[in-house]
Amino acid sequence: MNRAAPARLPGAAAEAAGRWHRLTAAPSLPLWIAAIAGVAITGAVAWVAGPHYDAVLQPTDREIDDPLRSQVGDDADLDIAGLRSYAAFRGVEPWSTIDRDGSPCLLIIDRSTDLILDVACAPAGAGAFVEAAAWPTLDRAFADGLPDGTVIRFLLGDETVDVSVIRAP
Repeated sequence: MNRAAPARLPGAAAEAAGRWHRLTAAPSLPLWIAAIAGVAITGAVAWVAGPHYDAVLQPTDREIDDPLRSQVGDDADLDIAGLRSYAAFRGVEPWSTIDRDGSPCLLIIDRSTDLILDVACAPAGAGAFVEAAAWPTLDRAFADGLPDGTVIRFLLGDETVDVSVIRAP
């Protein structure tokens, strides 16, 4: 039986082909399995360690009403015409806009009292956030059933508002 002699590759190509053969050969199979397992474990840890929100609020087409208009109108730094509404969480409505410097801002209004609870602006990409705390002396409807000292955090994203409930012990 005549077998043709394998073609000889130039030095660097031959070395690379040899390394590839060694990597894909059966004895290196445990290395491939370990590499795949490492990637899977890293992905799982990143998922577990990443943020998990209690709610992700989508934009709505709610119109600006008088209580909101009058309170935001008092703050000359906020663009009232650019206000954007999001779904409510426990009776608290988040709204976003920009300030006079063009930074994104987030405000929350408690609809049980029609009062703005908090307003915060942050440089673009920094993630403006506001918080509402549950305390017995405040008597706020959004705090019903929550332990005293619980904090509800609203974080402005690109297209949504992410909500985290940080329960007090």
